Amino acid sequence: MNEPAHEVNVRVFVRHKATCDHNGEEGHAKCRCAKCLRYSRHGKQFRVPAHTRPFGIAEEKARELERRLNSGEVLVLHRPEQPKKATIADKIATHILAKQSEGLSNSTRRKLKYQLGLFEQFMSDRSKFFPHEITTDDCVELRASWKWKSGVTRQKAQQNFRGFL
Repeated sequence: MNEPAHEVNVRVFVRHKATCDHNGEEGHAKCRCAKCLRYSRHGKQFRVPAHTRPFGIAEEKARELERRLNSGEVLVLHRPEQPKKATIADKIATHILAKQSEGLSNSTRRKLKYQLGLFEQFMSDRSKFFPHEITTDDCVELRASWKWKSGVTRQKAQQNFRGFL
């Protein structure tokens, strides 16, 4: 036995800015904060951005969405694909590939891979996985942690890090 279809009621919901005088009044019509459309279906609540700030236009969009939902139209709401953020490991792999195309010797590439691998491990130990999280303090503390006695090795490692960053 089929259950009767329940009418969906779409309401306008206002997402007030923290600085708005009407913060906490989700149905206030006279502010310029972002409006969303909210409805329940099959025991689940949904929120859809109205992409407008005037309350009247948001109400028109709510009626249109309500009409579409109640007519049985299947709506597929897509979130725009977020581009994958490159991690430090991804950037290191790309950097090493670029260096490989420059014709570096195997031993130089191996050293570069080792040194940048130390950098990646140092950053992941600090729970930093993306290039935008790298700070000057991280670089200074990494350099202070080096145990290489040779000044030339330290200088070349510094040069390799600088080239990567």
